Amino acid sequence: MKDLLEEPLQRNYPEEYLIARIRGKRGRLIKDWETLFYAPDIPGLLRSSGYTSAGWSGLLKRYIWIYSEMNDSLRSCFWPYFVWIEFKTLFISLRYIKAGYIEKAQDILKISLLSQKIKKLVVSRRDFDSTVKELAVLLGGFYKDFHAAEEIFLKKGLSGLEIFINNTLMEYLRFLKLHEPLRSFILYLIDMRNIINTYKSIKWNIPFQDFIGGGRISHRILEELKNKGSLTGVLDMVRSITGFSGEVEDSLLKGLGRMLRKMSYEPDGKGLILYYLWCLYIENRNAGTILEGSAIERTLLRDEII
Repeated sequence: MKDLLEEPLQRNYPEEYLIARIRGKRGRLIKDWETLFYAPDIPGLLRSSGYTSAGWSGLLKRYIWIYSEMNDSLRSCFWPYFVWIEFKTLFISLRYIKAGYIEKAQDILKISLLSQKIKKLVVSRRDFDSTVKELAVLLGGFYKDFHAAEEIFLKKGLSGLEIFINNTLMEYLRFLKLHEPLRSFILYLIDMRNIINTYKSIKWNIPFQDFIGGGRISHRILEELKNKGSLTGVLDMVRSITGFSGEVEDSLLKGLGRMLRKMSYEPDGKGLILYYLWCLYIENRNAGTILEGSAIERTLLRDEII
């Protein structure tokens, strides 16, 4: 599956070198989000805080630097995280293509770690249905369950396809012997997806679907909550797992950050690397929320910050 990624020039530094660099860069992460809410020049304050490149492209550039600094051992450990991220890039690009913005797709793919085969396929200028069909064949060569992607697309469209691809990726990764803390990260993502689906199923009275096996929370427990129609039960579960109350997805994201922060103190440094990768992701998300929500009332916008 790691063949889904390019292998950029490798400097092959010792792990200790990268860990030391990350320790230094971690201090530049934005911590005072409160000040940004009331700044007269939000983009300027973001730049002065070290956030130099907004949008998904900016995040990818920072990730490419980290991946390029990794030796074989670290790439072997962290490739599941980068595939998870780059599948998000894939669907950003596919949405651009579907909307007719091929140049935007090309721009973001230029700085993506996705393999050249995937990049060339996405921007091949064939009709969109054919692109998805070929994508299903290509991904199916890495893991057979991806072959169903074309059928899912025809039934549920692009949004349904994205859910299927991400869920199938999780199903694949859970069977692998992953290093800690990657294993805990993947299991948390599985539980998070299942909890959110249970919550939506109860709230909107829709069938409980897209359950991913292999998480730490059993299907039986979530099914019981669904059968009882207990939104309170789901919220109590989220609070017990994360220590946070409020909107379900935001609480789960905060809980994931807390879990990764604890693992960042492990002596081998792998937890620190994963936590830094996650902090960059959340920083990008928060900065985008603030920049796009400049017209939103500040107290409401604050609730959107992780």
